Amino acid sequence: MQQSQSKQQVGGILGFIERIGNKIPDITILFISAFILVCVVSAVLAQIHFNYVHPATGRPIEITNMLSGKALVDLMSKMVTNYANFPPLSMVIVATLGIGIADGSGYINTGLKKILSITPKVLITPVVILVGMLSHLGPDSGYVIIIPIAAYMFYAVGKHPLAGIAASFAGIAGAFAANYTPSAIDPVIQGFTQSAAQIIDPGYQVNVLCNYFYAFASTFIVIGACWWVTEKITNPWLWKACPLDDDLDLGNENNSSITPSENRAFKIATAVLLLMLTGLAAALYPADSILRAPDGVIASFKAPIMQSIVSLIFIFAALVGLVYGIACGKFKSPKDVTAAMEEITKTLVQLIVFYFFAAQFLYAFGASNMGA
Repeated sequence: MQQSQSKQQVGGILGFIERIGNKIPDITILFISAFILVCVVSAVLAQIHFNYVHPATGRPIEITNMLSGKALVDLMSKMVTNYANFPPLSMVIVATLGIGIADGSGYINTGLKKILSITPKVLITPVVILVGMLSHLGPDSGYVIIIPIAAYMFYAVGKHPLAGIAASFAGIAGAFAANYTPSAIDPVIQGFTQSAAQIIDPGYQVNVLCNYFYAFASTFIVIGACWWVTEKITNPWLWKACPLDDDLDLGNENNSSITPSENRAFKIATAVLLLMLTGLAAALYPADSILRAPDGVIASFKAPIMQSIVSLIFIFAALVGLVYGIACGKFKSPKDVTAAMEEITKTLVQLIVFYFFAAQFLYAFGASNMGA
């Protein structure tokens, strides 16, 4: 009886979380709301005198009314440049084009399948979460490949398939804040961080990998938390709430199989990737390397290697994808390569839309002096 009540409480909590989550507005609406809020609050605070001095300029800080005629005219005149100069916009597009070649060739999918195929049963949950996190390298890979395979693998080892879907989705979602490898997400985060830093120092430049160590450390928390929730809450509750038929058919497990040509192409492409990484490491090794900053520091923003992170993501991903695609026969003509890049840009539509409003919000927040 006690166990039944406990399961009902868990079900009620999960239902409550679902209802609240479904009421959260779209990210674009959130930024539009934030922009309007900044304008309204600035109009109110502009009527108040604050005895604060800007730490960089030494001048008194006065709140600018963003609803005044002059501020609105300035906003309209800078609206396009605010968007065009929004740091993450161009960087994300460039990195994504290279990733599109690797994803369109099938290299990323094959790599993820290989990881899942060698996973011991006892580690199936954390590995599914981990692979979901890694799938951010190819935006469609997690949803198209990982989620259905995770459902089948969970069912094959006696777990509820919906728990596999939930665990893999949690990993994919967790990748936006926690991951082991740099990706197109890093320029997005760096753009917001740099804009915030420039409120205090307009000339301050932030390394594109400024959040990497935070993201790396967060992976352990994300995997541990999702693993515990899956095993202790989601999987037991699903068996009670969504019992399965004995003759359940999840489809052919061959969806996760790798053909001999794909396997051969994967080995060749991975060898090329390792060769490029080795070459990059060798180029960075000398203290006077042209990829280092003038003082010899690698991690400095002035170091060419740090200013080239997005370009390196594009080049590495594109070359590996080209080698794999040609070796396995996926890329038969240059049109196939450009089609892969064009296809992945569809995943950027939401970003391109909300970036416009995010750029206006950041401009208004900075111009109002509320941040300072």
